[in-house]
Formats: sequence, structure tokens, C-alpha cells
Amino acid sequence: MPPVFFCTFPLGLTVKLHRDTLCVMRLRAPFCQPGDTVRRGSPMNARHHLWVVASLLWAIGCSVTQVAEAPAPITGGQLVVYLQPLPQSAQYLRFTLDDITAIGQDDNRVPFDLAFTDLNGKLLIGRQKRLATGSLPPGSYSGVEIDIRSAFIMGEEGEAAMLVTKSPVTITRPFEVIRGEATALFLSLASNGKTAGGVFFEPEFSLAVAGRQLFNLSGYISNAKANRLTVFNKKTMQVIDVIATGRRPTGMAVDRFQRRIYVACTDDDRIEEIDIVDNAVKNRIELRVGDGPLDLVVTPDGQSLLSANFGSNTVSLIDVRSRVEISRFSVGRRPTAVVVDETGTYAFAVNSLSNSVTVLDLQRLAPVAELDVDTTPLRAALEPSSSRLFVINRDSPNLSVIRVEQLVVTDKVFAGAGAIAIVANPQTGLVYVGNDTGDIQVFDPTSLIFVDSISAAGPVKHLTIDREENSLFAVRPEKNTLQKVNLTSKRVLAEIEVEQDAYEVVVVGER
Repeated sequence: MPPVFFCTFPLGLTVKLHRDTLCVMRLRAPFCQPGDTVRRGSPMNARHHLWVVASLLWAIGCSVTQVAEAPAPITGGQLVVYLQPLPQSAQYLRFTLDDITAIGQDDNRVPFDLAFTDLNGKLLIGRQKRLATGSLPPGSYSGVEIDIRSAFIMGEEGEAAMLVTKSPVTITRPFEVIRGEATALFLSLASNGKTAGGVFFEPEFSLAVAGRQLFNLSGYISNAKANRLTVFNKKTMQVIDVIATGRRPTGMAVDRFQRRIYVACTDDDRIEEIDIVDNAVKNRIELRVGDGPLDLVVTPDGQSLLSANFGSNTVSLIDVRSRVEISRFSVGRRPTAVVVDETGTYAFAVNSLSNSVTVLDLQRLAPVAELDVDTTPLRAALEPSSSRLFVINRDSPNLSVIRVEQLVVTDKVFAGAGAIAIVANPQTGLVYVGNDTGDIQVFDPTSLIFVDSISAAGPVKHLTIDREENSLFAVRPEKNTLQKVNLTSKRVLAEIEVEQDAYEVVVVGER
């Protein structure tokens, strides 16, 4: 059930609203779009009630207080099974699964939810896929069982059915499931599986658990609906682990000084601190009820963390060592992003419903300006010298240019409609703008014109640049993929499958 709001009027009338009702009035929850309407029950009745409530609110006014709902108790642990790339010998093989189960204590079987059942060798060579997920009771498990329904092999005369064993295939590999945490398992098909005479299919599988890697090879994807992070190796472009988080993980920030990743858990009003080496949650920073943190950035000196709080129209300044909020700034309505200049002097909060950018002086701990930009600004990027800030506006075709020294909007550059992601290259100064048409446009800040484009074949929700490899990472939620693009050749190097509603990507080594 969505969060409930109560509006109390001067005459004592109290109106109970759901979050989707508030979306109609543009008092949006973090993931409602401008003008979204979500109706319950009869369309005519819903429309009538929404108009009545909206009229009352506009006529009389009310104070809105969010009543936090208690999260569902955590009773088990998350388990995610990845199918590793199939060997070359499987290119003519296709088989289907009935189910996959975990073998628990006392020989108990706990089923998973299969993401797909048809394993086509030709399509899975060199490609890792998320095979199954489940919520399992905490405890020790000895391995998994796989029931194979059918198998086929491609020959000169076409595809032929093979015989399969009626008994499940058992893969022995002990693992632990811990309450409230996530475990990743990696299933591999051996190249020496038996296909006697091309008639009988008797595969051999192996199972592995997540291992450690060099921390500077790590990348992280926040999956807002799944309540976990996907950890990947940015060189091999393979998932290597998963991390359970609080509810609705969104924005992230890398702290290379402390070897930490900070992740905003929007629905828990909390920031979680993750150790890069162990890939585990080490600490939690509790914010105020209703803050709804959405975007994070670490200051250049590594001493402080800034959080754009979508729910409370504020920005929090947090000391990373004491994990205490040392200052709080009121900004415009519904801030969706915060960036900081290279000196740590100014921070900029992008306010999506105020159509503005609030400038914060981090030395004096005070707002110093609020600059008007175009409609529905979402994100911003500073050029490497921090002399100009570039702001994308979702509902305007213009890119807003702010001169940092004068704190004024100096230019508006036509960028086309639907811009939703932006990042600046710290080496070349070029700015990359992703939009919901599927293109990533390349902007030259010197000439103030777009000079190139990269095809992403789908809307791009978030962009980041790895300066160590000169690569661009693009989150494509409609395709459930993360793309890695070489910035010199503009060629897509690899893709990783991500969860539904992947929100953001960070890599250790980005600016």
C-alpha cells in the first residue's frame, strides 16, 4: 500500500490522500512524473474525487503531513542466481527448465522464481544472465537442484529432441543465507557435459559464491524496486555480487578516501554506508522522517556528504566520520540532484518543481542564490574547471548554462526534448546528455553546440564516466541493461543485465 497523507483544513475537515492522489496536484513522490494520475476504482469516481480534493486544496490550503508506514518485517534473505556465459560447445544446444530449488537443512526444498526457462546456447555464449531470485529462510544450504523439462540439439537436418533424466540435477555447493542480506550464486554449465550419441542429455553444472576483487575494479548499480545493489567488474563487465539495502535505493556516491559507497534509501529516510572491500553495509545514517533522500555527492576533500532530500525540500550536509548531520539547507521544491564544485566552496541543488537551482555556500553554511532555469530541471554537471554548470530540463528543449563566478544563467542551448541524464568528461571537458529517445548527445562547452551523438538504442536514465578507462556507462531501464561505451571509438564494448527499475550507476575511478 502506498504511503498515506492527511490534509487538515481550518474547519476541522480531514481528507485522507494516497501518494498517487498527490501526484495529480504535482506534490510528487520521488518516482511520479509531472502530471501523472493514478486512479483507483471506477475511473469516473476517481476523477470526480480527485477534482473535489484538488479544488478544496487550492481554495482553502492545507498542511500535509506524511504518516510513515512501518516496513514489512524482514524474515529471510535474498538470493540471486546468475547463469554464467555458456561455453562454445553449447552453441547447438537448447534446453528448458521446470524449476530450481535450494536444498536446505533436513533436506527441505525451497523454490526460486525463474527469470526465464528457455536456455538457448547460441544466445547465451559469452553472456551472463540473471536466472532466478528468491527469498529464503536464514540458514545453511548444501546446494541447489535443477529440474530439466526438455532438451534439443541442432543438427544438419534441424533441431532434434533429446532424452532427459527424470531426476533433478543436484549441484552441491554449501552457502549461507543471512536474514536481511543478499547472496549471489553463479551457475556454470561445464563444457564436458554428456550428450551420449546426441540422444541423451546429462549436463554437468558447477556453483560458485561471490568472491573478492580489487576494489578499484568495482562498479555498483542501484535497483530501486529490488532493494539491492548489483556489484560488477567494470573491466570484465560481469556481475560479481549483490548487496541488500533499505527500501528504494536510488542515488549513490563514491568515497575513495574511506573506500565507501553511500546509497540513498529513499523510502527509509536513510543513507547506507557500504564497504567497497567487503561489499557489505557497515553503517547507517538516519535522516529525518519524510526527508526522502534521492541524490548524494561527497565533497572533494572527502570530509562531508551532501544529500538532496526530495521529500522535505532540503539538502543535508553530513560529516562522514561522525555520520552526523552538521547543517541543513532549505532549497526549492522537490530537489532531484546536488553537485559540488571542485574546491568544495559551492553546492548546487536542482529543484524539479521550482524550476530553479539553489546555490549553497558550504563555507558560510548558507544559501546564497536561487537561479531560475527552464521547466522541470532534473540533473546538472559541472565542467572540469567548475566555471560553468549545465542543467538539463526534462520538460524544456533547452540546456541551461550557469556561470558559477557570477551566479547567473548566461545561456540557453537547444538540446531537444526529453533530456534525463548528464555527465561531464573530466579529461576532455565534453558534456554527454542522455535523453528518452535513445541518443546520447555530445556537447562542446567551448562553442556551446552539440557536436556528436552516440546511439544507445533506448532511453538513458543515468550516465557516469570512468576516467581510468575513458569509458561511459549508461543505465537503460527499458532494456534492463547497463552499457559500457568507449568514448574514443563510441563503440559499445559490453552490456550487463540489470534489475527492473535500475536507477543509477557509479564506478570506483569516476570523478
